Amino acid sequence: MTEIAYLNGKYHPLNEAQISITDYGFLFGYSLFETVRAYNGKIFRLDDHLERLKKSAEFLEIPINITELKQAVLETLKKNALQEARVRLVVSAGEGSVTPDPHSCKNPTVLIIAVNYTPYSQEV
Repeated sequence: MTEIAYLNGKYHPLNEAQISITDYGFLFGYSLFETVRAYNGKIFRLDDHLERLKKSAEFLEIPINITELKQAVLETLKKNALQEARVRLVVSAGEGSVTPDPHSCKNPTVLIIAVNYTPYSQEV
C-alpha cells in the first residue's frame, strides 16, 4: 500500500510530497513538530498535543488552524489505514527569503506523515 502524506491542504503519495528549498523549516529550523501515537485507530491525547503546538506557533507567530490540523491528522491516519501508528505533524513558517527574515514567510508549511508503529529496538 502506498503511504499517503498531507502537505499544505492536499494528500500525496509520500514519495511525491515536496517541500520548497526556501522553506524556513529546512533553511533555518524555524518549525515545530509533534509526534503522536495511535492505538487501535485512536490518537492518544491529540487535543493536548495540538494545544501545545498552538501555543508554540503563537510564540513564533506562525498562524495555524487547530480545527483543520486535527481533521488532517485524523484523515491522514485513515487514508493510511493504520490502527497502530506513529504520526508526525510538522509546521514551519513556510517559504521565505533566503536571508533570515521570518516575516517574509506568508503561508506556513504543514506536513503530516503517518506510519505503522514499530517499537524502538531494545538494543543499545
